[in-house]
Amino acid sequence: MENLRKELLWLKKEFGVVHTEWCSSEEENHFDELRENELPLPNNVFRDDDGKYFRFVDVGISEQESKELLHYRQLVYLRTINNGVRFFVVLSVISIVLSFLLAIGAFA
Repeated sequence: MENLRKELLWLKKEFGVVHTEWCSSEEENHFDELRENELPLPNNVFRDDDGKYFRFVDVGISEQESKELLHYRQLVYLRTINNGVRFFVVLSVISIVLSFLLAIGAFA
């Protein structure tokens, strides 16, 4: 269950619903002590690869605005996929036509 919460937070970060806030040096010292004593960090505190601590903070939009934002991002991604598919279909048709013309000797 805890891994699912972490995954959700990281996905929210990826899609811009939350951002990271670095912890102060006093907090970092406290969190280092917790780790030395093998105690868990608070739920909203994480450690990056460099050993610095941070927490995720909401960007200040409502749940409705968050859903709307994600909905529009889905539409943008779908439009990008649609444009990519169109590009490759046109490219395929051009290559088929050129192959056919080469096969019948139109360019000879």
